Amino acid sequence: MKKIAHFLLSCAAILISPYHLQAADEKIDPIPLAGSIELPKLPPELSNASGKVSLIAAVGPDGKAASVDIISSSDERLNGPSVDAIKSWEFVPGTSNGAPTISLYRQTFRFDDGQNLFDEKLLKLMTEAANETKETASKKVTSEKSKARPVKSPQVAKSKERTKSSKSTRTKTPQPVAKPEPVVIPDSPAIATKREEPSLPSELRNINGKVNVRFEISDEGRVKNAIAEDFSHKELVEPALAAAKRWRFKPAIKEGRPQESATVLPFIFSSPLIGKIDLATIRDADANQIQSKPLAVAQPLPETPAKFKNENGKVDTTIVVDEFGYVAYAKVEKASHPELGERVLQSLYQWKFKPGLQNGRGTLCKTRQSFTFTNGKGSIDKEELDALPEIVSSPRPKLKSSLAKLNGYVLMHMRIDRAGNVIEARVMESTNEKLEKPTIEASMGWKFKPGEKRGLPVESTIVIPFFYPHTNAG
Repeated sequence: MKKIAHFLLSCAAILISPYHLQAADEKIDPIPLAGSIELPKLPPELSNASGKVSLIAAVGPDGKAASVDIISSSDERLNGPSVDAIKSWEFVPGTSNGAPTISLYRQTFRFDDGQNLFDEKLLKLMTEAANETKETASKKVTSEKSKARPVKSPQVAKSKERTKSSKSTRTKTPQPVAKPEPVVIPDSPAIATKREEPSLPSELRNINGKVNVRFEISDEGRVKNAIAEDFSHKELVEPALAAAKRWRFKPAIKEGRPQESATVLPFIFSSPLIGKIDLATIRDADANQIQSKPLAVAQPLPETPAKFKNENGKVDTTIVVDEFGYVAYAKVEKASHPELGERVLQSLYQWKFKPGLQNGRGTLCKTRQSFTFTNGKGSIDKEELDALPEIVSSPRPKLKSSLAKLNGYVLMHMRIDRAGNVIEARVMESTNEKLEKPTIEASMGWKFKPGEKRGLPVESTIVIPFFYPHTNAG
């Protein structure tokens, strides 16, 4: 089984504080070092490129970026220069309870006509903080050394010289051999000695998401009590937990003894299409070869940043849905505010679809979706038709004699393809469950003149009530 999970924690060692079980974890994020920060350098062919790349880097205890992954990108051509820039940076490493540890650093680069639009004010703050951190550490080391080396007074020095001179005329007395000092094992966090990537079935290979797994590490270095603390897709939880349980550690040491400890390990999953996909080569969901376009069945709305709570905005996107209904790639085509576009992308990767169909089978295709923000509240735009579908034939439900005199209704939602066939019928509401099955069976036999947009037949939906005992649609 092909492993496609991208680990942000794939560097030399995972460091976990031995005190996690006793107290709240005190963490400090990594800080870029002044003088090491270089902005992405674009090649000549990208001199007019515009876009945005958001990255996440795993910074090791040595202050180097062990791995860098793309969170989102509006233009995959900008990915390489952005990743190379972060990999060249040096950091004051993040700490956990005072000990250097692997930690995550996020960075977004923006480009306009080939020029970097980096937040210089933020950069200045980060570099000043980095300098302050290094100076503080340097002063502390100097202070400790001065304490360990007290200054000798002139009187003491003269006295020692006289004593040394008198001792030279005496017979030396053998001195007892000093016993070696006992070896003291310093306190240290747990260190990963064996790592396992999640093994994913083929239908999950294009998921973009994450699972944060919290677990304890025994004094023998084994993982126990693993739970998924946070996750983007429930389908990823079981593979992530199974992988985490196979990790092994050199246990944490405290006062010379192995100790239990705990940590949270993030598993980051990324589609192999990210950074490689060419949207021009992906079949459009409205193409004639596609029998039915992808249908969203899970649509979490984007979270609106607090500063936009009273503002309006618009975001247009292109979504690539794979043959299993997962979002393999999403791109912001147009956004009134870059921050709104980024929030929309984050939500889109958690969407789930019924996949588009070609020859009766799921197929990779692209579709479009727009979002409108009104007074800070996001909503999903519905596609408007130039012409609604029209009923051509409507066979009546076939009822058993025992149901013939029942009074009530069934409200049906029908999905109609470009040929006017009903490809899905579901009950939205009914007064009697016994009436639902025959109504669904009848609905699937209805025939329509398809809806139209810009003069072309398109897939559409319609809601129709069936009233009983009369079976004519109202």
